[in-house]
Amino acid sequence: MKCKACPAEKLPVFEDGECCPKCVEDWLSTEQETYEDVERLSDLTISCTAVVEKAKVQWYFSKDDGENWEEIEGANEFEYAIEDITEENDGQYKCKARASFKSREEIISVTTVDAGPKKVSFGEYDVKPKKNKANLVCSIKDPAFDADSEVSFYWMDKGEQGDLISDKPKFASKAGTATYSLAKSQHKRKKPTSIACIGVSADGKKLAEGTITLVKKKKKTKPAKDKKPKKSKG
Repeated sequence: MKCKACPAEKLPVFEDGECCPKCVEDWLSTEQETYEDVERLSDLTISCTAVVEKAKVQWYFSKDDGENWEEIEGANEFEYAIEDITEENDGQYKCKARASFKSREEIISVTTVDAGPKKVSFGEYDVKPKKNKANLVCSIKDPAFDADSEVSFYWMDKGEQGDLISDKPKFASKAGTATYSLAKSQHKRKKPTSIACIGVSADGKKLAEGTITLVKKKKKTKPAKDKKPKKSKG
């Protein structure tokens, strides 16, 4: 049986039990053609798929809407991973596959957005004021928070950040600890009783948040005196 040759734009694909190949036009595909609002500093993996296993792949990158393409060195798998993606990775990615002397391309567009600093935690603390002051302490073990970090304390009002208490607490960079003494005139306030501890690393890439709750001393209750039984007249 003589098999017909496939047209130039189609790939001959042999299926199990068939003597003649099936001519497939869309033999290369991608799951997603556009990736929008990809958060910067995150990881992204793009991919293409061929209907034949022996296809050879090469990825290319373009910053000018496909007018010029640059070969990505070492990117010769069906998946291409971009780690810690930045705005420099915005553009178009071309997956070019070759099989049986034929080639086909798929284009994937990527745009990134600034997701803001990565949030980390200062933790949560309970502080019991003593006489004339309340010692506020927030601590974090993260090398990003060095001597140039900015740390502030704010009153919390109904779960929202309220008035500033101090934007210059003492900050020990080695221990990653911010401290501030809250005066009696301040901690005597009835509301709010929660304080937010907010820190930003020097490079602006990390935001630390913590909560301090002022715990009031419980009033000592005097034990009730036993009443003496009244003497009966008689």
